[in-house]
Amino acid sequence: MLTYFFIVLLTLFLFSIYMLSSTEKYLVSKDRGRLYVDANVIANALADPLCNEEPLTEKNVKIENIDTTGTRVLICDQNMTVLYDTANVDNWAGKTMVSDMLSQAISGEDVDSFTKDEEHGYYLEVGVPIIKDSDVLGAVVLNSSLQTTQAFIEDTRTTLLFITVVISIIIGLLSSFIAELVTSPVEKLIAVTKSIATGNFDRHVKVTGTRELMELADAFNSMTDKLNDLEQKRQMFVSDASHELKTPLSGIKLVADSIMQMDVLDKEVVHDFLTDMNSEVDRLTRIIDRLLKLTKTDTVSVPSIEQKKVSINDLVQKIISRLRPIALKKRIKLEITEEVPAEAVIVEDKIYEAIYNIVDNAIKYSDTRSKVQIAIKKDEESVRISVTDTGIGIPEGEINDIFERFYRVDKARARDTGGTGLGLAIALEAVRYHGGKIEVSSREGEGSTFTIVLKTPKDDIII
Repeated sequence: MLTYFFIVLLTLFLFSIYMLSSTEKYLVSKDRGRLYVDANVIANALADPLCNEEPLTEKNVKIENIDTTGTRVLICDQNMTVLYDTANVDNWAGKTMVSDMLSQAISGEDVDSFTKDEEHGYYLEVGVPIIKDSDVLGAVVLNSSLQTTQAFIEDTRTTLLFITVVISIIIGLLSSFIAELVTSPVEKLIAVTKSIATGNFDRHVKVTGTRELMELADAFNSMTDKLNDLEQKRQMFVSDASHELKTPLSGIKLVADSIMQMDVLDKEVVHDFLTDMNSEVDRLTRIIDRLLKLTKTDTVSVPSIEQKKVSINDLVQKIISRLRPIALKKRIKLEITEEVPAEAVIVEDKIYEAIYNIVDNAIKYSDTRSKVQIAIKKDEESVRISVTDTGIGIPEGEINDIFERFYRVDKARARDTGGTGLGLAIALEAVRYHGGKIEVSSREGEGSTFTIVLKTPKDDIII
C-alpha cells in the first residue's frame, strides 16, 4: 500500500512540476513575443525622428496604440543617453544608462532577459536597436512586470497543490482498501494453512476478490478435500487393517491357549488345532502380502520387468486349481464355460495376481450353491478374460468406486469374508501396467461380470 501510494504521489509531484514549468515557459514566451513586437514598432517609428534630431514626444514615439500598462519604455541614443522614459518615478530621461542589455542592443542585437524575483515578482526586459540605412541610431528597451502571468502561475500552483492533496487522500484510501482486499484473504489462507498443519483437514477457506485469489482459494480447497479424503482413507485403513490382523491373531492365540490348557494331548485334536492355526497363519500372510504389494505400488518406482508370451489358458487353469478348494467349501461350482487358445505378452505374476483377485472376490461374494464362470475369448486386437458370478452385485452408483484402495461395497460382509478392499486395486494396477483395462457390468442382487482386456501379441514381437 505504501509503495503504491508513494509511487502515485511521486508521479503527481513530477507531473505538477512539469505542468508549472511548461505553463511558465509558454506564458513568458508569449509575453516576450509581444514585447518584441511593441519594441520593433517603436524602433521603426523613431528612425526618422532620431535621424532628423527631432525632440521625442509620445506622438512621434507612437506608443499611444500600444498597451504599456505595467511596461516601462526607454529610448536611448547611440551614446546610451536616455532620451525618453515613461517612468513616473525615478525617471532616467537625460541620464546615461549603462547596462549589458543596452550595450548589446546598440551594437545591433535583439536581446531579452527574464527575472523571477520573489520580492518584486516576474520581470521581462527586451531591447532592440533603432536602425536607419544600416546605421544604429539608438535602442528601445521595454521593461514589463508580468503580474498577470505570475498570478496565473500562482493560481495554477495552488490548484495543482489542491488536486495533488485530494488525489493523494483518495489514493491513500483506495490503497488501504485494496491492501485490505488483498491481504485479508491471504491472512485467512495462512490461518487455514496453519490449522491444516495441525491435522484439521476438513477446513476450507472462503475467499472473495480478484480472479487470481479465487482460483488460489479453489485450488487450496481442492487440496484440502484430497488431504481430508486421504486422511479418512488412512483412518479407515488403520481401523480395517487392525481388525483384519487382529482376527487371525486372535484365532492363533485361542488355539495356542487351548493346546496349553490340555492335560493330555490328543493327537487328532492337536492336529485339528494346528490345521486351524495354519489356516489363520496363511490368512495373515495373505493380508500382509497384499499390504506390502500396495505399499510398493504407491511409494516405490518399480523397475521395468521383462515380459514374455504366456498362455492365458494355462494361467487360468492354475488359478482354478488354487481356488477350487475354497469354492468347494461353499459348494460353489467354479468352471470355464468358454475357452479358446489365447496368449499375451505379460509379466506372468502380475496378471496371475489380477485374475486371482477377481476370481477370489467372485467366490467370496457369491452365495452357497451358486456358480462362478470363467470365459476366455480372443479377437485380432485383444484377449478377454471374463469372470461372472451370481453374488451380491454392485450398486450402480458405486461401480466407479470399487477399484479405489480399501473400498468395499458391503463392509460388514467383507469383514466376514476376510476382505481388505485391496484386491481390485492391485488387479487394476497390474492390468494397466500392461496397457489393458478392466470392464465391469453388474446388477445389484443378481451378480457381476469382470472382464480383463489385454492386448494380443503381434507376430513380429521378439521375446
